[in-house]
Amino acid sequence: MPDPLNPASAYDAFLPDALTRAAAHRPWTPADGPLPAIYLSHGAPPLFDDGRWLRELSDWALSLPKPKAIVIVSAHWEDAPLMLSAPAAGTPLY
Repeated sequence: MPDPLNPASAYDAFLPDALTRAAAHRPWTPADGPLPAIYLSHGAPPLFDDGRWLRELSDWALSLPKPKAIVIVSAHWEDAPLMLSAPAAGTPLY
């Protein structure tokens, strides 16, 4: 049961099973064709403290092949300088 005083408790409870299931996630191949796009808001409602929503999103994601890359777009650019970043040197940015 999630702890109402700890909003991350639903995510903490979800994570162990999610990691086990993700380890067996089949990778995407060109034969799979294009994957769907999804918009996730980082604002209200707070999604990571809803265990049911986490499981439903995870089930949907695991029903698809694992993507080779993920594009994240953010409108939070009010402060200079504008930057592009990647987790490793040589990662192509588009």
